[in-house]
Amino acid sequence: MSLIGLKQAAARVIGRGYPLDRLVGRAGGRYVMAYHRVIPPSAAAADHVHDTMWIAPETLAAQIRWMRSVGDIVDVETLIAADEHPSTRALFALTFDDGWRDNYTEAFPILRDARVPATIFVVSDALDHGGLFWTEDVVTKTHHIARRGGERCILDALAELWPANEPRTKESSPSALSESWVEALKRVPEGERRDRIATYFRAIGAVEEPLRGYLMTWDHAREMSNAGITFGSHTHTHQILEGLDEPAIEQELVASRSAIANQLHREVTLFCYPNARYSGAEGRVLARCGYRYGFIIDSRRVRRPIDPFYIPRFLMSEQIVRHRDFVRLHLLEAPLYAGRPHRTARASAGAP
Repeated sequence: MSLIGLKQAAARVIGRGYPLDRLVGRAGGRYVMAYHRVIPPSAAAADHVHDTMWIAPETLAAQIRWMRSVGDIVDVETLIAADEHPSTRALFALTFDDGWRDNYTEAFPILRDARVPATIFVVSDALDHGGLFWTEDVVTKTHHIARRGGERCILDALAELWPANEPRTKESSPSALSESWVEALKRVPEGERRDRIATYFRAIGAVEEPLRGYLMTWDHAREMSNAGITFGSHTHTHQILEGLDEPAIEQELVASRSAIANQLHREVTLFCYPNARYSGAEGRVLARCGYRYGFIIDSRRVRRPIDPFYIPRFLMSEQIVRHRDFVRLHLLEAPLYAGRPHRTARASAGAP
């Protein structure tokens, strides 16, 4: 049995002995949930969507019903303000990252029918041009070509184009190997990354133009915004902020905030970090650019004192949520079930 299987089996045993719902629902509990795609399993398999990146529509609807049974679902600002106005029930807030089209086609009807608030963090440039993010574009095209019998050329191309200073993975399937290659490319200069990807696409016979139809449009966002869904920034180009200097960070933040405000005619005060990576020094730039709150994925409950620019969230996915007791232990930050917090560059260097 795999490690995850052992944890799931242990969670079922623990769940029979402890009132996990009552523990999660205790007064003062505050949980910000982070989702990405909302798609059926068949769609996830067809595009090799990573296990952490999707949840089935029926699973999301069931989780919303469960959250309401143990607490209240509120918008993120109400949850944060509970420091001043404590609730007698646990509070949950729902957030979605990236601006996927299925957030409109699948999640929006569920949210609307349940009459619960939610926040969607969009990449403004992606909504402008409609092209898929380079990370998912590489993996999706690789998977499609592998299924058509192109495994050998994929493996040869990845071996040739692996960055010299990055460790090679032992993955054997083309789709899984391409995921590891993408992670390696995140750590190389942008120009080099673009060149390697263009060469790779030519080698495997894939078009260089990013895939379309995966992300929502501004019309979708406007309809959702008019129905009460809140929109925040996920940067302008999905650039990882960790490692950027302040002018580059400010450029991403200002461009995104301006684009969203102009398209939706709403004030934009919420931000979340791409790839859940941050240095710990971005807060002052967010404040300078007009943002009130920044959100991370660190698998922790919201506790006092709150750093407004590094508010923790729990990553939710089908892999976690479909196992009833596992997700409850995850939210309780129980040993073995707590997530692994991101280590900032400052913390890694031993900075105070």
